Amino acid sequence: MATLWDWTVNNIEEKICDGNWQLFVLSRLISPCISECSLMVPGVYLLIFGTLRLYWVEKTDWDKEEAKGILPISHRVQQWIVSTLAAITVLFLLFAYAEHPKGVYPPLLLTVALVVQFSAWTLCHKLILLDALWSGKGTLGGVPLLLPLFYTINVLVETIKLVSVVSSPWNAIAAVSPVLVVDYVVSAVSCVLCFILLFISLFAPRRGIQGTVPNANPEETASVMSLLSFSWLNPLFLVGYRRQLNPQDLYTLSKPLQNESVLQLLSSKWKERGMDKPNTLLGALYFSFWPQFWSAALLKLVEDLSIFAGPVLLQKIVSYVILVQRTGGTETRLLGLLYAFLIFLITMISCLAAQQGNFIVQKLYMCVTGGLGGMIYQKGLRLSNESRMRMTSGHIMTLVSSDAEKVAFYAHFFDLWDAPLKVLVSIGFLVFEVGWLATGAGFAVILTMIPINSFLVKKLGDMRHRLLHNTDERVRLVTEILQAIKIIKINAWEKDFRKKMNSVRDEELRHARNYMALNFMNAFMFTVNPVLASVTCFIVYALMSPVLDVGRAFAALALFNNCRVPLNYLPSAIGDWMQAKVAVGRIEEFMSQPELKGRDGLFYQVTEENREWIERFSSGVVFDHCSFSWYDATFRNPLDPQLVHWNNTTESTPLLDTGAVSPRKKAKNYGMVVSGDASDDLVAVRDISMRVENGSLVAVVGSVGSGKTSVLMSVLGELAQLQGNAIVQGRIAYAAQNPFIQHGTIRENILFGRTFESSRYREALRVSALLPDLKELPAGDQTVLGIKGAGLSGGQKQRVSIARAVYADADIYVLDDVLSAVDAQVATNIWDECIVSFLKNKARIIAMNQINFIPGVDYVLLLDKGNVIWRGTPEEFADSQLELAKFLISDDISDADSASEALESYFSGGREDSLVEDAHQVEHEQQQQEEEEEKEQEDIKPSAILFQEEERHSGSIPARVYLTYLLAYGGKLVLSALVFGFAFDVFSMMATDWWMGIWFSGRIQPDPGMKFYMSIYILIAFINASVVLARNIGVALGGLRSARELHAKLFSSIIRAPQRFFDTTPVGRIVNRFSKDQEVVDTMLPFSLAEFAKSVFQLAFIFLLIAFSTPPIVIPLIVLLLLYYPIQNYYRHTFRELTRLEAVARSFVFSHFTESLDGAATVRAYDAQQRFHKELSYRIDGRFRALFCTGVAEKWLEVRLNFLGTSVLFLSAVFAVLDAAEINPALVGLSLSYALSITGILTWNVRQFAALEGQMIAVQRQLQFADIPSEALPVIHSCRPPPYWPSEGAIVVDNLVVRYSENDPPVLKGISCRIRPREKVGIVGRTGAGKSSFFSVLLRLVEPSGGRIMIDGIDISTIGLYDLRSRLAVIAQEPVLFKGTIRSNMDPFGYFSDADLWEALRRVHMKETIANLPLGLDAEVSEDGSNFSAGQRQLICVARALLRRSKILLMDEATAAVDFQTDAMIQSMLRDEFADLTVLSIAHRLEDIITFDRVIVFDKGQIVEFDTPARLLEDPYTLFHSMVESTGTATGRHLKRLAKDKKTA
Repeated sequence: MATLWDWTVNNIEEKICDGNWQLFVLSRLISPCISECSLMVPGVYLLIFGTLRLYWVEKTDWDKEEAKGILPISHRVQQWIVSTLAAITVLFLLFAYAEHPKGVYPPLLLTVALVVQFSAWTLCHKLILLDALWSGKGTLGGVPLLLPLFYTINVLVETIKLVSVVSSPWNAIAAVSPVLVVDYVVSAVSCVLCFILLFISLFAPRRGIQGTVPNANPEETASVMSLLSFSWLNPLFLVGYRRQLNPQDLYTLSKPLQNESVLQLLSSKWKERGMDKPNTLLGALYFSFWPQFWSAALLKLVEDLSIFAGPVLLQKIVSYVILVQRTGGTETRLLGLLYAFLIFLITMISCLAAQQGNFIVQKLYMCVTGGLGGMIYQKGLRLSNESRMRMTSGHIMTLVSSDAEKVAFYAHFFDLWDAPLKVLVSIGFLVFEVGWLATGAGFAVILTMIPINSFLVKKLGDMRHRLLHNTDERVRLVTEILQAIKIIKINAWEKDFRKKMNSVRDEELRHARNYMALNFMNAFMFTVNPVLASVTCFIVYALMSPVLDVGRAFAALALFNNCRVPLNYLPSAIGDWMQAKVAVGRIEEFMSQPELKGRDGLFYQVTEENREWIERFSSGVVFDHCSFSWYDATFRNPLDPQLVHWNNTTESTPLLDTGAVSPRKKAKNYGMVVSGDASDDLVAVRDISMRVENGSLVAVVGSVGSGKTSVLMSVLGELAQLQGNAIVQGRIAYAAQNPFIQHGTIRENILFGRTFESSRYREALRVSALLPDLKELPAGDQTVLGIKGAGLSGGQKQRVSIARAVYADADIYVLDDVLSAVDAQVATNIWDECIVSFLKNKARIIAMNQINFIPGVDYVLLLDKGNVIWRGTPEEFADSQLELAKFLISDDISDADSASEALESYFSGGREDSLVEDAHQVEHEQQQQEEEEEKEQEDIKPSAILFQEEERHSGSIPARVYLTYLLAYGGKLVLSALVFGFAFDVFSMMATDWWMGIWFSGRIQPDPGMKFYMSIYILIAFINASVVLARNIGVALGGLRSARELHAKLFSSIIRAPQRFFDTTPVGRIVNRFSKDQEVVDTMLPFSLAEFAKSVFQLAFIFLLIAFSTPPIVIPLIVLLLLYYPIQNYYRHTFRELTRLEAVARSFVFSHFTESLDGAATVRAYDAQQRFHKELSYRIDGRFRALFCTGVAEKWLEVRLNFLGTSVLFLSAVFAVLDAAEINPALVGLSLSYALSITGILTWNVRQFAALEGQMIAVQRQLQFADIPSEALPVIHSCRPPPYWPSEGAIVVDNLVVRYSENDPPVLKGISCRIRPREKVGIVGRTGAGKSSFFSVLLRLVEPSGGRIMIDGIDISTIGLYDLRSRLAVIAQEPVLFKGTIRSNMDPFGYFSDADLWEALRRVHMKETIANLPLGLDAEVSEDGSNFSAGQRQLICVARALLRRSKILLMDEATAAVDFQTDAMIQSMLRDEFADLTVLSIAHRLEDIITFDRVIVFDKGQIVEFDTPARLLEDPYTLFHSMVESTGTATGRHLKRLAKDKKTA
């Protein structure tokens, strides 16, 4: 067979060079022709790839001006050397042409070669400059190896050329041509200079331009060698080893990795392909990140091809050992050592390629996760109301926390082509080693299993879809429970919800068990496949081959081991692909949901008559015969050219000259009486017309469910316009009925992203009556609030929302029943100072139930079932015969000629005294505030936190955490059995290979025959497969058992946690334990534990095997193991802290997500979506900073462990070569075949241990919340109250002191009172005076610090919480409904009959409304009850409380959200039908409690007054008297009349 050299001579030298090359052929020199051809190789390489790089960089958008500056010395030195080499090339060309020896250098070839080299060096000069400018910009790619590889190829080519000259006489070379001598001298100089270039390019740091960025990413300035070894992370490792890491220690992400950049890129690509079309997400991901995809794929391909050199070289080494033993010669030892060195070199190349590829994949994962999370977030804020009913918060959270990560984890899809590629290449090598027949027999076994595996994979996809549905339902239920935890506690529903959660969890675990069982069966099939294939292959090979070659056998064994890994992860890869495919479908379905068009969806018919005033219209609201629906509009043509879609603008041209016209006159013709068709339940507001301009104040009133909020939502663009003409022009400020309060300081909530202006801010605080409250808070407006404003009362939250609206300085103010949550005095102050006075020049629309404020408005719209049934001015309203008008100053009408005169008295004198008094007080407060403002910057109070920061554990995971988890597997016996299973699995697997070595080496004499060898071989393989199956089953069942116990313990702890825990802990933080952490415990932790245990036993057996086969390696092996421990220990310190930082940062992301979805309407109203997007991007970047460093830390470790493992392989091969004459070839083959895998196993061991530690953090975090202090026992069996307790309803409060925590000041300060049986007691006081705290301690949501409460002679602190709370009926301030039906909300656990439910609804006047629904009691209730108005939700909650039939009824602003008429009916029901109940009612409407038996007045945590309303009103100095007077003279007289009538009754 012709050698490569002969082929080169015959086909290149003789045909191309056309010369007589006998001298070169005989001396084995590299001929000049071949030399010049080879020198073109690096040049062609650089010209191709360098040009592509130039094109790519120029095409990329980057700031060249930012990159300009002085070049680093390393780049200047490179340019000087490259210029020198280019000059040498030109000079040599001129010299060669001058000499021109015939036949030595063909002119054309010489010209082409030197032109290519000169062009390459010129391009290299440009690329050096470009590398300096581009350095520091950051990319998603890997290491810049273009120039280092160019230098390396040059060095290799020149070195090979020079090596051939070493043994040749120079005079012989000079005799041929002097040019040859010069050529070799030039080559020597070029080789030295290229080596210097290579050294500089590898070790010189690159130039960065992000020096001004705090904690800039050192990756952007690291040298190439540092990038290859990830040594640029060393400073962070040093910090992490010395102390606990903080978020400030983490490196800043480079711009391409920042979420805003990724989101912009991915959104644009997806929009190009059609975001609302199916099957477009994967295409968008590909076209967004295709360079990174192909870069990683190329590196993966290099890794895959490199690993096959190991089996080939292994076969060469074993054959070498056999040859030495047969011939006894050692002259070929250099060849054996060369094989050993090649194994080391190629394995390291494979390692570096793998880590760089994985690094790119990690960046890709971050980009896809962050990009999809951001897009889902943006979509969530834009979802239409109908879509929001389908896509619950739990579903959206699962999309972000689970589905997006699954898509990102599998975005590269490498495993789908990587595994088949490895198998195909293995087949090729196996054919070469053992022949077609044996290879075909082995893989025929694998092919027969494919249909079974395909069926299992399909079933896995279906099961995974069902499992995700169950997980969604559980997370949704957890979220719902946490958001309604106070309602659950006061109703003593903990036990019932625990049963409900157990039912949902059992269903989820049932699907999880089926999924894991099928998954393990699938994994078992793939595990057994290569074993059966190798057994079959070796049997056929033994039968067909007369001579058994142990070297070929172990090479084949190594190849089958190479197949084992891809075939093992192929099922999980296919399963992951199926999960990713399901996740892609779920995300695409979500992203295709209809969106709110907002005010852009409002349209107005433009005609010639109205075109002029429309163009001049600056701000305000115009509705002309409009109808709106909560559901998506489907029957209009938005493309009609006559329809104008209105956006927010800042035009200031007034519509009319309103200087001489009062707001009351302007409002005269704003409304129209329009009747609508009440049969269409999909229409929320029908045929409404109104016009609200600057200076106008329009009140929207009506009964519960009449459509007041719908009108306001129509103004905000939250409802779909079905017909009519609508314009909403100008900036909007919105105060919701349920205020949206973020986690942050009070000031941050008021500013809401706007710039702080002192005077404007001070005015907002003043008119919203917040100044006195801020003085009581520990840090004033710097007080940090918990989730949903935890730490503030309901009234304080509402006033923060009002202050936010005032500070916004908008054109249009939309206020939704903002006065219901505050007491009468504060409500009056806000009405007069804020709504009527401060905002007098603004367009204002207010939905309200406080009709006593109607005299202060310009116009009134009265709604019923979505129709405007009446409109007019307040005077016309008072004179009308409407039922609702009777509640307006009804007692004062007899004292005036008409209601209009009574209204005039209201304006002229009714409030004069109180307004004057308020004005003096405000003026005094303003002066004080101005004086304090000057010192604000110096004396600013430190932030006080009303919620607990998430605790971040430090140090290693305590042994208690591991022990708790492992013992939950089933006890010590089960654990012992699993440990034995892991050990026996590894032992039996090695025994199979060891027996094959004995068989093929023929060590047993006399020969027992092939049947004996085959029988033992098959038996060991069968035992191994059986052990693997049994072990997998044990791991799966034990893991599920541990997951069940941990979840049950966590949920039990959370459901019994004190209310203060929920007030100070964000919901997202708790949900994170039940979602992401629980997913880790359910599905990831058992596998990590199993893989770590298996890798430990594999390492132990492999080291023993290597030490036994080559004893001289023991000492080096001990040294390497001693290095292994400090490396992994050094790594674990930092990795553990990084994992914890990432977990904490992830909680902040989810908290913001949940918080934003809850307040989406407010965010949209203030047009703050962009700011919230940026906040989410900032939090995602914060999480990914930790995740980025975590991933790099893993690569840092793997490079070093791969070096240690490859060193073990190299030393094993070297000692085998050196001791070839004595060593057993079978043991050499066996030890080297496992030593080839030691690198991967060593890395896998540390990675799995680190992953195990990281995943055990999830267990630690769950145990952290599972061990929180709990409330008192639900039942104290030794002290249970009588069955009918309380029978009378007497309440005695004795010197009660209450603190929310030990260090807090008391909120109730030694109060005492005695409430008689069946007495109706009203509780009033300023917001934050302690009213709700009194109820909280009555229900033992807060335990008293001193004193006691007696109910019917029993101290409530001595009985269980269930016995207390289940005997009291409570109507809470916030109306909470659960997703489900009307029936499940009124009677969640089926304790009452339908007749009871209908009767309760009748009493609260909701029977007709529910009966008109298609399904009646089974009508759907959306998440948070969003398909019912706030008033309707409150009435359903009242009906739910009435079902309890307790002797004591506690009402905390129970009717604040209902209209006066409904409120009056409920109060009448309480007086008439519940006369035998003891009723305690917190009320801001004094009308609700003015007829009660007695009134308690709270002020600053004390009971300052407690008497009948009449007696308190007789004393003009009482606080209660001032509260009545603050409602106005007319209303005050009415309240006094009612109190007097009650007294005389």
